[in-house]
Amino acid sequence: MLGNYCIIKNFKNMADNSGGMALRVFFNKKIIWFKPSRTAGSSLTREISTNYIHEWDIKKCIDENIGHQHVNLFTKLTDEEIINNYWKFIIVRNPFDRLVSAWKWSIRALNMEKNISFEKFVKSKIVDKDNNFTNPHWSLQITGGEYKGKMLYDYIGRFEDLPESWNYISRAFGKTASLHTIVNQTTDPKFKEKDSYKKHYTDELIEITSKIYKKDLEAFNYEF
Repeated sequence: MLGNYCIIKNFKNMADNSGGMALRVFFNKKIIWFKPSRTAGSSLTREISTNYIHEWDIKKCIDENIGHQHVNLFTKLTDEEIINNYWKFIIVRNPFDRLVSAWKWSIRALNMEKNISFEKFVKSKIVDKDNNFTNPHWSLQITGGEYKGKMLYDYIGRFEDLPESWNYISRAFGKTASLHTIVNQTTDPKFKEKDSYKKHYTDELIEITSKIYKKDLEAFNYEF
């Protein structure tokens, strides 16, 4: 796949300082997908099913001149080319709901305390003493998507309306199929009611979460 990958020149913040924001760069389609964790990324990846370079390769290529291809096989892009010639999208999720999902994921995947309560997770696990996020799976969704004070996205899809968002995104990839591998909580009202994120929050936890995710709540117009 020589020549189908790219370095993002001068956009190193998207790879180096993104606080864990995953990127998918589809060079042949001229598309960049900003991919926050816990936003149905695995489902969309299976549906898109086309070649991309992810942020790990960008980091390796920039910092160490290694990766899946040698550095001289990558195409350099300027800021202007990315802004003007690439279609950039993101799927976002209500930060309150996403944090509950991250809590459940952390118990399964990170060998965190097996019975850690959501309250303890929010109060002691998501940020360190300097208020830095401890894991990219619950870092800000807006991180890496701003440039000169403006959001870069050409399209903002929503986890809560994933089928509708996918219908729009799929056209950019030349696809027309419905989203088959969709997570249950986006389609099944009974599941939503059974596993509503709201039941996990107290007034105190709402206040703490609101402060931590203030930028996401404001940028993407979410509320509890």
